[in-house]
Amino acid sequence: MIIDEIKNISKYGVLIPEGDKIVAFFKKHPLESLREPKYDIEGTEYFFNPGDIKPIPVSEKRWEVHYKHIDIHFVISGVDRTGWIPVSFLKNSAGYNEEADAEFFTDTVEGTSLWIPAGYFVFFGPQDAHKPSINLPGIGGKKSGFKGLIRG
Repeated sequence: MIIDEIKNISKYGVLIPEGDKIVAFFKKHPLESLREPKYDIEGTEYFFNPGDIKPIPVSEKRWEVHYKHIDIHFVISGVDRTGWIPVSFLKNSAGYNEEADAEFFTDTVEGTSLWIPAGYFVFFGPQDAHKPSINLPGIGGKKSGFKGLIRG
């Protein structure tokens, strides 16, 4: 997991296959200008989904992990609260959906709470279980999600 300011995203291009194309995409398309539903990043297997944060009470959230895709959340306005825990700490799988590349877990372990403010991103790899968009009463904003295929 990595958390940093969006303006520093180019520093992480070497960690992501074809990261240079992702950086080029965001230089051409400022986050604030992107609207739903989905953008394919030309010449890659990556896609980008902008959208508003739809917070859900933590009691209704399940841990999730993606094995074939990286998952990057960009917060454009407001604040996003996301839970994080190493996937190796979780034992109670609710099953893996190959088409969605998502495994959910029913474990009730708390994990670490991340508060991601506007102008920041968080990067989750296949070892990072997370609970995105946990309810923050009175706080919301626009968050964008990015998914891309991990090769290896």
